[in-house]
This record gives sequence, structure tokens and C-alpha cells, in this order.
Amino acid sequence: RCHRNRRRHRRRGSRRHHRHHRRHRLINPPFFLIFMGTPLACCYVLFRCVKEGIRSPDHTLAASGALLLLVGEFLLTAFVHVPKNDALARYVVTGSGNDATVWAKYFTSWTRWNHVRMLASIATSALLASALSLRGA
Repeated sequence: RCHRNRRRHRRRGSRRHHRHHRRHRLINPPFFLIFMGTPLACCYVLFRCVKEGIRSPDHTLAASGALLLLVGEFLLTAFVHVPKNDALARYVVTGSGNDATVWAKYFTSWTRWNHVRMLASIATSALLASALSLRGA
């Protein structure tokens, strides 16, 4: 169905449909399951740690790792990266010198925030692995 629509819209020259189709391909079910599954699992871990009481080191590490994933990865992606990506997707290339400026601004800012996200991912992994290690799992 999408292939047929793509041909029809390509003949009409619909850039809007092409951008929608491109974005639709990025948000596919396996990606969405993994992307949303991990934060949901971390919500559960955080809930259980708080419910059981954060008294032991393994609960402290697990709760810290879950919270860091939610803030440093999920929320950062949702409120920084996605809006930046959407803004870039809406930008119409004009062939002027402004294109390079827009790209440089986007790339510099996006990369900086991506480094923050990467460090949060590494720290999350270390915290959750340490919590499992203390539990003997």
C-alpha cells in the first residue's frame, strides 16, 4: 500500500507526503517496542524500589539507574532530539549559504546533547549492572 501511494504522490510531487512517509518508516513497531519498553521497564524498577524502600545498596543503584535512564535518555530524546530532528526535517534547502549555517547549528547542538545521552546510557548500564551484581543475579 505504501509503495503504491508513494508512486502516486511522487507523480504529484508531494514533498509533505514524502516527509511523512520517511518519518513513518523511522517509527516502526520493533523500534517503538524497544524504545518504549526500556523506559517502561525502568518505571517498574523505580516503582518497586520505592515501594520496597530504598534501604539497601542494590535498591539505591537500581533506582538511580532507572531514574537516570528516564531523565538522561528518554526525556532528553523526547524533548531535545525529536524536536531538533523535526525542525531539520521541516527545513527547506534553499541552496544559499544559510543552509550550511542551519546544518552547523543543528549538528553542533545535537551532537553535544547526544554526548550527554551517551554518558547517561553508560552510567545507567553501570548502575543497573552493579545493582544486579549486588543481588547476585
